[in-house]
Amino acid sequence: MISPAYKTAPEKLPVDQQCGENFQNRQKQPSLLSSLSSFAKLGAAAALMLGLVELVDTQYQLSPVFQSFAERLAFSAYFSLDIILGAVIGVVVGLAARAISYAYGFLLKLMKKGEPLSRLRKLIAALAVSVVAAAVLNQIPAVYRYVLGLMVEAQKLPYMYSHLFENRGIISYVIVLGLFGGCAALFLLTKNLSRMSKAFRASWLCLLVALVATTYYVDSRVEVELYGYSLHRSMFLLNTALATALAASLYLLSPRARALLAIDSRLKKSVAAVACGALLLLAAFTFYNFDKNLNLKAQVFTRTTQVKQHVMLAQWLLDFDRDGFSALLGGGDADDKSASINPNQIEIVGDGLDNNCIGGDLDQQTIESWSLRRAGLNVYTNQQAKPLNVIYFFIDALRADHLSAYGYGRHTSPNIDKLAARSALFENAFAPSANTFESAPKFMQSCYWDAHQQTWSEILAGRGYDTYLFPAHRLPMLQRYVKGVNVVEEARGQRLPKTIDLVIDTINNAPANRPFLAFIYIPDPHSPYKKHPEFNFGHAPVDLYDGEIAHTDYQMGRLFDWLEKTGRLDNTMIVIMSDHGEAFGERMVYRHSSQLYNEQTHVPMIVYIPGIAARRVSDFVSTIDLGPTILNSVGIDIPRSYLGVTLLPLMRGEPFTHPPIFAEESYRLSDFPNIRPEEEPQTVMSKYMIITQDGYKLIYNRSLYFFEMFNLKKDRGELINLYGIERKKAEELKQRLGRFVDIVMVSRPPDADESRFAPGQDVNREPWDEGEDQ
Repeated sequence: MISPAYKTAPEKLPVDQQCGENFQNRQKQPSLLSSLSSFAKLGAAAALMLGLVELVDTQYQLSPVFQSFAERLAFSAYFSLDIILGAVIGVVVGLAARAISYAYGFLLKLMKKGEPLSRLRKLIAALAVSVVAAAVLNQIPAVYRYVLGLMVEAQKLPYMYSHLFENRGIISYVIVLGLFGGCAALFLLTKNLSRMSKAFRASWLCLLVALVATTYYVDSRVEVELYGYSLHRSMFLLNTALATALAASLYLLSPRARALLAIDSRLKKSVAAVACGALLLLAAFTFYNFDKNLNLKAQVFTRTTQVKQHVMLAQWLLDFDRDGFSALLGGGDADDKSASINPNQIEIVGDGLDNNCIGGDLDQQTIESWSLRRAGLNVYTNQQAKPLNVIYFFIDALRADHLSAYGYGRHTSPNIDKLAARSALFENAFAPSANTFESAPKFMQSCYWDAHQQTWSEILAGRGYDTYLFPAHRLPMLQRYVKGVNVVEEARGQRLPKTIDLVIDTINNAPANRPFLAFIYIPDPHSPYKKHPEFNFGHAPVDLYDGEIAHTDYQMGRLFDWLEKTGRLDNTMIVIMSDHGEAFGERMVYRHSSQLYNEQTHVPMIVYIPGIAARRVSDFVSTIDLGPTILNSVGIDIPRSYLGVTLLPLMRGEPFTHPPIFAEESYRLSDFPNIRPEEEPQTVMSKYMIITQDGYKLIYNRSLYFFEMFNLKKDRGELINLYGIERKKAEELKQRLGRFVDIVMVSRPPDADESRFAPGQDVNREPWDEGEDQ
């Protein structure tokens, strides 16, 4: 509101308010160049403020990661992009503001007709301009995809599924109109701030500071590597707008700031020129060094907010063939003149080109020899093989380092520990993916992709085994991946105690003259977590998770005790394994399905076979070795198409060199069938991994094109990226992983289950499955 004092006696206004009014009057009709210059300065100032906050925060958070003081300085130099891109954003906003201002003024002239304009007419003109501006913005592809990303996330809310996209055109327009209205309100309020009371201005500044801090905290601490196109893009845009309003407010309300920042002397012009030159030099260094120091590049994409968004914006601006990848600033595009060559392409066999910019060209002979070398390892003859009964525990979302058998500080698994003490415990077993829908088809078919081949459960059923599936929950998912089994329907929807009772009853009544497979799915360690008073470790998510593990262990112990008492342990093989792990704040992530670091891929693998001595095996193995190991143990030939290898030699302490193990993780934003491919807000975020027996692990983030290499024998926390340090080893692993990426992309069938299905697309999903593995 405008106070009466301002209307009648402006000379009595406070000095700072008079300065603000005079400044606004002087700048009422600035030239276009002057206006754009002001907006550029505001954008740069806002980016500078946010960049300084993030620089201080990340310098502290990433202390264990930096290899030297020089790396800290290099990382700090990357923040120069914030200021430059902030100025570019300011210019774009300035152009939009000038265009809207002209449109509004033109409309007022049409409506005036020689009469004073009423507030109602001004409001109508403002609404009309807003409606047209929102319509124009909604036609811009980048804006429309961003809004679709918001709608995709909203679809995951209860009662919202499919409803939003039935009227996506109208709803997207309404969302853009709301966003435009919010920005316009923020702009107008800031512009007229000097007319407000001191109390209002002080409250406004405090509110802006609090909102900027809160938004930055959410952006930098909440699921940093997930929801990039929705939550984090929104936080970036919101914080940019808030920081710009804060910078403008401080400028308008402070005569000293305006006097200080006015470039009205030769000295100030010289200082400004030097600052601009230094900024350009830092930006040039960033372009030069960004793809050379992969450690810093990885930290930008995984731990920053402002820098990450500005780098991605720069890459988008410099993507000349518009294929989603740039050849500059570490974008990974080997040919920015051809949209058919970029890291996201499927390799074309024998065309002489490296279509996906990793691994080189691929020929058919290489594909065949790669598979034959893997199959050639499964020639181990098991002289002691006999048709053992098989009990397989598929424990969802169980990370290895939360079992006391793997050295966990809490006593979470006393019964599993007892079985492990008489079993082969694989200390370094890794899942081929970090979510169920990609991991399960791979370890059931012993392949690194859904190859449409027989699962090991089907093979057992075909060789005379009575097969039983105790599904508990998620039966549609299990039926897709666990073939050849008879479902124990009474177990469906039951809690673990009832499931164990059914397992005991089923085994007890099974024909004595036929071996059996009992496939027991245990979802309890998967979120959401249920509190078990008898296993109370605390109230935090990780405490509840440990309580679920202890509860699971107790119920499994009941089955172990029964098997021991009835003598069935003497002819029963038991395998305990998980499909993936779970993150609890490592790298600011609190779930799975997003990363290939140890917390999400290192899983327990415990194999008990009567007559084989207990052993802790330190070799790096994969869960796709499950099928060959079971089949080899019971005397069934391993299919030549299986890429996993039998682990019996390692279990018996015999010489055997396990081949490198691989993993792949794909994160989709939507996974909803009512979204057309051209409407996808973002491409699939894909990552790949290789681990060799010397303990080196390489992770390749295809979507953002960066690499991380760790020595797991020295760095279990995966903090020190050795990619740019041990260059020879890094290049070796890159070539081997690149070849794997090529073969996977070429070999995976177009209708592979792992590609077609995900949580949102399972039409037969059960109520408790909602939101899992996302």
